[in-house]
This record gives sequence, structure tokens and C-alpha cells, in this order.
Amino acid sequence: MPHGHDPQTAGRRGAKSEPGKDPRFAPSRRAFLAASGVVAGAAVLAGPTRRAIASPLSGTAPVIYPDQVRTVRPGEALSLAGGGLTGTVTLKLWAIPNDTSAPTSVAPLPAAPPAGSTSLTVVAASGDNVVTEIPPSIVDGAYAIYASTDGGTTWSSPLLINTAQPWYLDRAKAARGGSATLIGTAVSRDGRTPQVYLRDSGGLTACTVAAVSEYELAFTVPTALATGSYTVVASNGLGGHYAYDSSLTFTVTNPATAPGTTYDVVADFGADPTGAADATTSLQNALNAAAANSAGACVSFPAGTYTISSKLALGAGTAGIQILGAGAGSTTLRMSDSAPFSPDIPVNTVIDPQVMKADDENGMLYLAPSIQPVELSGITFDTNGKRAIVLQIDGCSGVSVTDTVFVADSYPDDAWLYAGVCSIFAQNTRDLTVDGCSFTCHKGIFLINVVDVQVQNNAFAIFYPRNPGDPNAAPHADNDGVEVWGARRLTIRGNTFARGSSTYYYARAVQTGALKVSHGRFGTADACGVEDMLIAHNTVQDAGQPGDMANNGEVFVGDTFNGITGGIQTLPVSSTTANTITASGSTFAVNSAQDPIGAHVFILDGTGSGQVRRIIGNTTTTLTVDRAWDVLPDTTSSFLIDVVHARQLYVHNAITACSKYIGSYGPSLLGVVARNEFDSSGAPGVIVPEMCGAGFVGLLGGTAAAVKFHPVFYNHIADNTFTAAHALLSYQDFSGGVPPYPFLRGNVVSRNVASEITDVVWMGDSGTTPSPAATYGRYNAIVHNEPGASVTNEATLDGGWDRTIYQGPASGLVDGGSNTVVVP
Repeated sequence: MPHGHDPQTAGRRGAKSEPGKDPRFAPSRRAFLAASGVVAGAAVLAGPTRRAIASPLSGTAPVIYPDQVRTVRPGEALSLAGGGLTGTVTLKLWAIPNDTSAPTSVAPLPAAPPAGSTSLTVVAASGDNVVTEIPPSIVDGAYAIYASTDGGTTWSSPLLINTAQPWYLDRAKAARGGSATLIGTAVSRDGRTPQVYLRDSGGLTACTVAAVSEYELAFTVPTALATGSYTVVASNGLGGHYAYDSSLTFTVTNPATAPGTTYDVVADFGADPTGAADATTSLQNALNAAAANSAGACVSFPAGTYTISSKLALGAGTAGIQILGAGAGSTTLRMSDSAPFSPDIPVNTVIDPQVMKADDENGMLYLAPSIQPVELSGITFDTNGKRAIVLQIDGCSGVSVTDTVFVADSYPDDAWLYAGVCSIFAQNTRDLTVDGCSFTCHKGIFLINVVDVQVQNNAFAIFYPRNPGDPNAAPHADNDGVEVWGARRLTIRGNTFARGSSTYYYARAVQTGALKVSHGRFGTADACGVEDMLIAHNTVQDAGQPGDMANNGEVFVGDTFNGITGGIQTLPVSSTTANTITASGSTFAVNSAQDPIGAHVFILDGTGSGQVRRIIGNTTTTLTVDRAWDVLPDTTSSFLIDVVHARQLYVHNAITACSKYIGSYGPSLLGVVARNEFDSSGAPGVIVPEMCGAGFVGLLGGTAAAVKFHPVFYNHIADNTFTAAHALLSYQDFSGGVPPYPFLRGNVVSRNVASEITDVVWMGDSGTTPSPAATYGRYNAIVHNEPGASVTNEATLDGGWDRTIYQGPASGLVDGGSNTVVVP
């Protein structure tokens, strides 16, 4: 576990208690934040690779930032963040020609708009932002946008629009003939022909591709390709050679070979397959033999039932190991009726097991730290009410769990587990796949400090087996299908989440937040909060608990993170260099769990406002960021640092009878919530219309004298269909103080359709009491949303929102904001 982590309170929304108080009756997340001001730190975002551009022209030109929403349709308003975008700014759009020939190199974009470029109308400009509209007559495609403030003598570097923006690969390596998926925004587009090449020193090799969605592009590795490392060169079919992305690398391997030795637990070690005799010793001996085999081995469980009375452990091997049953319907591993419930869990104490050790007795099977792959398949695990965890994965690399059934649905009355029994608990682990499994449990999968994880095609039947008010219960259901404390490259797709009981309920399908990924464990490049995440093609039903909306009912929620020293507060800039920033009056931790590596710097005001950079190093006063500033901040600038959810995709999910939202509650950067179908009708929990649907919520905590807050920058809510729900962009102010600068900035809400609710888009204060009069958000855009049946307004804009861009019928806007920019 990361140093300094409190396993009982980290990220727990409402679980932290004061000395002498019963943690079962701790306040909700909202009340806790209001009282304590404990809010979180920052996530890691690697900026998109910059395409090559020709040398800039002489003179001083304005700047358009590359990190912002960069997908738009003809006829839509476009808000551009940058610097030097004064009232004299002019904009040009170059429609980039398409060319599907193999890209021998990525062509540099012209330094100035080519002849024939289209002049764009400037609707509004304010120095750090300019508003325009893509002409309806322009053909949908890839564009380069240029800005000038001197009549075209000098131009900004061009901003690419609608080109492929890959974020990550769902797997970092695959065998020849295998496949991987490129994940990001606009990786395919409107029936165009996307392309993927693998490039090494020998040149380009084309891959067969299949566009899964606008956000997923699958490709197959050619069987004749040599093993080794390759650059992935990808295009969505728009923009010709100017638009290929080459920011990601990929490793091609040989196909895996089966282990040479198979150990049959019955024939070779005498395990009883009838379940009558205790098989613990026989099974442990088989696992020990496999771990000791230098060539790798398979531990085979023939069909039958195997009874164990204590935890099994697989030690670190020197080669790959398989643990294979005859199929989840044929092979069962079951805890003995006579076994005690997890002896390491104290009784009559609200607790969740959030640490693991080789010698604890909390689980059924423990996988020791190892860099060798482990494959687990074809077994049913049944805790029989005797264990708090089924499978413990500790510091492993390359674990695959398939065709496995987890039955973890009961525990004794004197065990007061906050979220119930957990099926899979993995920490400090890389390259984990859970595919095609079935979970009947209280908490499905719990991940702490992980990278490269796939959770897909699983069925979760989950519930918290206590009623509110029971003496041995938490104050409300707070369990999840998947809970994540710090992750990089996380894919959760094709799963079903539903209640596993007709009596009890569950809180939510997926929750992320709490801890940042440790740079001490995985290196600076992967340090982050939760970054590069796809939650897609899932089906969710009935999340939430009747009579309680304070801390459950979310579908997928990105929550806050534990704080970092010097974080979540505004800081004045004392000095900067090309890739550093130094603060006045603040001290940052160095080489600890509270250091800022993996967090982000947000420039909130002054010169360079609107820029965001990831922190890759620091001293006690100076932060080093991942790339040079586009506009150098100076002593007029203010900033904060925070651990955030960065580049998260919540797309193509089907949601029914859920009472809250998809999105992030707290710090969020470059997230997308799109193409989901959300119907809250019949939800078991209390529905508060403002918080029901999809979107992002910014938070303030602390006190009026020391306001601490979480920013929400450059997120996109698009193309969702809502019934009794809507798109939301909001804030909650628990501090009673006034934010010194807006902290919801550059977000876009476009093309959503809603019915059976008052507004398609709601932007306001989602707190229980009104926030102080102040500016909370700026430069956010509401574009071409569509009211359905029983909808009164296209958008409602409460106080606290400044310079919002609205495009739609004037009669559809309820405008309580200030300086709203209306685009015809």
C-alpha cells in the first residue's frame, strides 16, 4: 500500500469518522466535505502528441491551446481557449484534404492558412478565449484553425479539429495474429476509412482494422510481422498525411505456448474431488510444485468439488502458470463449513479489508508478487460465508481471469463489513484481465494502484446484505461492481450490472478515485489519479437504495482523491521557466504519497490562464511539468494543483432505473460522456432531477477563509439520449466562501436529447443550500441540444456562470448567468 494511506478512510465518501464517534454514522460525502474541507489531489494527463508544423512566421502571434475539446460539426459554435486572443483577432479554417495513401511521414501543417481557407466569424473574444462557428456549408471533415491579431502577418500554430486523438491501447502488447484496440476521441468518424499502421526501422505495415465506435478502433497484428517494438500510426480517415497520430507504442510478441508440465490435483496430489475430505494440503502442494517448475506448469482441477479450510497461495514463479478447472459449471472450490470467518477481520467493528498480506486469512486464493503471467480459468469459487475476499492479487504482472464464477454473498452477523464481501482484490498490479466471469457478491472487483487493466464481458449481480438502521450495517449501501483507487489505462466494457437480491440493494456500478498511482511503483510516466479510462457498452440497472440519495445511486462516478501537500488551493506564481512553475507561500512534499508527481497544474487566472500541465517532478517550491507552456505564466497568474480524472470515456452504455448520473464528482479533465441511453424511470433510490443524467460536478470545500476546490476543464457531454434525466454541468460549494477564480472552464454540452424532465441541459448549483453569489464557471458551451416530450427548456443556466456560449432557439434558454454569448 502507498505510504501514508489510511485504508479505512481514503476516498470513502462518508466513511471518515472523528475520534470517539462510531464510523457507521459518519456524515455523507457532502456533509463531510463541508465540515472538513478534505478534498483531493490531481490525476495525470499526458498531452496529445503535437503534429509537426512548419517554422512560425516572424513576429508575435496569438496561441490556441492544443488541450481542449477538438471535435465539432458544421454549423456548430466553437469555443477556443488560448492566449492573446484580443478583440482584433481573426480566424481562418483550412479544410484539410483527405488522402488515404500510406503515410511515409507525417506532413508538417502549413505555418499560415493556405490559399482558399475560409474566414470564420468571430462572435466574441476576450484575450484567453474566442468564440466562432463552423459554417454550415463546410463539408464535415478535418480542419486546421489559425488565429491572427495583426491582419494575417503572423499566425498561431494551427489547431487540428476532428482528427484522431488516440489516448491509449487497451493492451500494450499482443501476439502475432492477435488484436488490440486504440482508444480515444475521434479515432473513427462517420463511416470514413480509418487506418492503423505499425512502424519500425523497416517501415510501415498495414493492419486490418474494425471501427467499434467513434472512440474505439480495433486492429489485428499481421501474422508475418516480426516481434519487437513498434510505433502505432493511426488516422480516422480524415486530414490526409497531416492528421496521422504517432503518439503510442506497441509490442508484438510470439504466441504463448502451453506449459510443458501439468499437475493433476487428484491424480498427482490426492485431492478429494467429492468435497467430503479437506483438500487444502493437496491443493497447496500442487501450487507449490507449479511455482517451483522453472519451465512453467499447469495446475489442473478435474470436475468436482474441492473443500478447503484455509487460504491457498501461489508463490512467485520463474515462468508462466495456469490454474485450470474443467469449467465454472464443473469445478468448484469451496470453503469448509467448519472454517472460521476471516480470522483477521475484527468482529463488531465497521471495516473493509483494504490491505492484503501473504499470511492473512481474508481470502481463498492469494497470488504472490510476480512478473510471470498467471492464467486462472474454469473454476467456481464459493466463500460459503467464511471469507471476506475470494481472490487476492498482490503486485502481479500478467494475470488473466476468465470463465470463473465468484459466489461471495454472505458473512456472519458479527462481521460488520462496510461494503460486504469482495470477489477480486488486486493491488500494485499491471496487465490484469478479468473476462467472461460471473459475480454474485457484495463488491465485485476492488483495484488499488493498477495499470493496464481490462474488465470486460462479465455479469455482476451485487447487493449490500444489510438494511439501513441495522446495528451491524453501514448507514447506507456503499458497494460497487468495480471500485478503483488509482489507475492508468483502465478498460471496463461489455459488462452487466444488476441487483443480486430481491431484498437488498447496491450503490453503484463503478466508482473511481481516492488514491493516485504511485510513481515509486510504476514510474513517473504512469503516475496519475485515474487517467486513460474507457467505460463502454455496459448495461446497468437499479443502482441506488430506497430512501437514500446522499451517497449512492450513481451509475459510474469519478470521485475525489486524497489530498496532496499544497494542493486544491489557489497559489500565486512567483516565477516560471519554459517547463517549471514556482509558487509563493506554499511547500510541496517530496518523494512521499502526498507529493504532487502525477497531479496537474491548472492556470486559473492571469497570463496563460486555461493551460493545464501534468507534474513530473518537484522541489518544495517548484514544479516541473511535462511540456513547455504555450503561454508562459507570470506573477499576474494564479494556479492550483489537483489529482484528477483525466481523459475518461463514458460511452455507449445503457442505463435503466438508476437515480443519479454518469460522470465525475470532482476534478475532471478532457473527459467525454457520450452516446449513452439513460432512463431513470423506476429507480429504487430517491431521484433529485438536477443530479440525474450525465455530466461533471466541480466541488468547493474548506472554509470561507481558505476555499479549496476541484476544477472541471475541457470535458464534453454529447449525443446522449435521456428519459427523466438530462445533461448536467454543475458545482457544489460546501465552504460558504467565494471562489477567487472560475474553476469550471471550457466544457461543452452538445447534441443531447432529453424527455420527461424540465431541461435538456442544466447548469447550476447542485448543493442543498444556495452557494454565495460568485463566478464558478466560464467559457462553457451549450450547443444544439434537443428537447423531447414534456421538456420545457433546452437549457437552464443558473447564477455563477459567466460568458457561457449558447447555440439554440432563444426561447429555449432560461438565462440566470452573466455575459452569455448567444450564437444564432
